[in-house]
Amino acid sequence: MIQAVLLGTVVVVLSAILFLNESHAQEENFEEIREDIEYLKTELEKSKSDVTFEVIVAIIAIVTAGGTGIFNYLFSRKQKQHDAHTDYVYEARKNLYKKCEPILFLYSELSENALYRIKEIAIQGTKGKLEGLLSSNDIYFMRSTLYRLLIPHAAFRILQRQVTQFDLEIDQRIKNKYLLAKILYYTFSQDRELAKSDPEEPYYRNDTTKEKNLNADQLEAANKHQGIYANQFDIITESLIKPEENGNWRLLSYGEFNEKYSNDMFRSRFIGAYDLFENFHPSTRPILWRMLIAQAHLYKAMQKIRLKSVETLDFESFKQISKIENLFFEWRQSEQNILDEDFKKPFVPVDKYLESVLTEK
Repeated sequence: MIQAVLLGTVVVVLSAILFLNESHAQEENFEEIREDIEYLKTELEKSKSDVTFEVIVAIIAIVTAGGTGIFNYLFSRKQKQHDAHTDYVYEARKNLYKKCEPILFLYSELSENALYRIKEIAIQGTKGKLEGLLSSNDIYFMRSTLYRLLIPHAAFRILQRQVTQFDLEIDQRIKNKYLLAKILYYTFSQDRELAKSDPEEPYYRNDTTKEKNLNADQLEAANKHQGIYANQFDIITESLIKPEENGNWRLLSYGEFNEKYSNDMFRSRFIGAYDLFENFHPSTRPILWRMLIAQAHLYKAMQKIRLKSVETLDFESFKQISKIENLFFEWRQSEQNILDEDFKKPFVPVDKYLESVLTEK
């Protein structure tokens, strides 16, 4: 019985060692161990009597040596795999940071400017000056508003080109920034989705088949296009990017934009954006105002992620890093009798819209 058990043990150890030797024939002691086990197998086969104590000790020693060799090999192999993965991640992150961090830093700076231009729009509303400031291409406030609210999205287009060669799973912080910037990019063409977010805002876009129990002002707002078509927005953002001789891209400065904007052909590319903001006021363009509130929260989150790492970008974590007090969006003049209920009306549908896009990301 003991003889059979020992012989079986020898065969098992031999098989394991030979398998490793055939697959990865690099261990110097494999051949020596195999010869010793072959010898012991021969001795066990020849022996018809009880196995001697010396043979048992020899088998135990060889099995131990073989097991140790196998363990050391597997551990060494696992360590090499770990080291290779660590080296890959290190190099990939280094290249990712080199390519993307400069444009992400710039995006963060531009996000701050866009956020405070939204705040300035509300402030000018409280002064009763907003519609006049957004009434003409020739007014500085109109041109600067277009530039400040559009230029971050041109930066995103450059970022898109940079990240195509990388797996963003290697850095969660950069991945989260990219996802927020992508959501922001598409908000300008999400006018229908923002209008449908509960409570729904009337938005017909000249659809005469729908019933319209609205007064004249409400009907005008409901029929006004309060977004920018996606392909048109692509043209706008590309117009804010300048290729360089070394193959890289950079953004137009405001000075360059302002100079080019005097050219009819260049200005025609921005007609969709100009029409969107011409004579804008939160009370007469409620869907665009929802859009700007949503953008403000997204920009706020971008600023927070710059300073604080967020592991999972779900809606709950987003709410914590994107919180803005309602007072930030105050646009009412003191003499206007606009109820708090009407002022706060956009905030709930904006939250629901943001929850939906963050869930779908």
